[in-house]
Amino acid sequence: MNSPFALLNARLIQHFGATPLLVEPIERPGFSGTPIYRVRHLDQEFAVRAWPISRSSETKIEHWKQVVSHLSASLAHRQLFPGPIVWKGRNETTLFEPIVDWYWTIAPWMGGSPLSQGQVTDEVTMNLAEKLALLHSETNSIQATSGPSLGIAERYDGLRSIVDDPLESGTVDPVVLRCRYTLEQIRREASHWERFLKFELHRTRKQHWIVRDLWRENLLVDERVELQSIVDLGSSRVEWPVFDFVRLLGSLHASTPLWTRAYDAYQSIHPDSQLPELRICWMLHRISTGISIAYWNHQLLKLQTTGPMRARVLDRMTELIDIWDSSA
Repeated sequence: MNSPFALLNARLIQHFGATPLLVEPIERPGFSGTPIYRVRHLDQEFAVRAWPISRSSETKIEHWKQVVSHLSASLAHRQLFPGPIVWKGRNETTLFEPIVDWYWTIAPWMGGSPLSQGQVTDEVTMNLAEKLALLHSETNSIQATSGPSLGIAERYDGLRSIVDDPLESGTVDPVVLRCRYTLEQIRREASHWERFLKFELHRTRKQHWIVRDLWRENLLVDERVELQSIVDLGSSRVEWPVFDFVRLLGSLHASTPLWTRAYDAYQSIHPDSQLPELRICWMLHRISTGISIAYWNHQLLKLQTTGPMRARVLDRMTELIDIWDSSA
């Protein structure tokens, strides 16, 4: 049986022709494990990405096309997301035929480098919050709807992971010990979160397409730390836009005063926004961070005692605990 890569390579040759191709796997495509390749063809570069075969993947890719088309006339956001390229195959579609267990998409390789924590300043944070407000003001008609937020339901269900999972025992790893102390704090707050989420669970909220994974590393910046593009739309969906705001500010380790400034700037740029009052944004950030720490503790329990994935999980856990501490 042909390997997934061999089948993909044959598809790429069909698309580009029999000219030289350089196909490189991306070593750290993210924690999802979905394959991503960087393809060089003549003087052009492309990103080829796998999506799990599901109706959700099809919907996300269709929404991605809608967003790029919607923003095509925008001076501010025309190049913010890479546009999907039509596959020159039998069906002329951006959804490749399944290759083993994946759909595949192809898009231009976007310039810039992932934003690092060392590049983040108050000025950068404010600039990104303002850009998010502008983006939401342009995308608030894409798949616009009203109803209960799935994000709230997911966090309500996620409270179980805070209570149920044990802590790794018999370790002197400083990150794990720090996680143990942090989870004790989180569990003390969980009953308050449950009451809050239960109240929010059935409330109607205006929603539209959002990125949802505005984690710092998905923001590509130039040497002046100006935003060039946003990559990885694998988590995007129709959702309450507050989750873009809290994800962005959280991943930038924003201080409490900076949250207030960013919130005010966002609201002044996008006065028709669907953000709730700041205290609810802050609560959702606190809850999301706590659940994420509990999730990575769960993943840590399943990993071997050494190895590259464990090191990556510990790195992510360290950053999440730093974010938790900064929100105390």
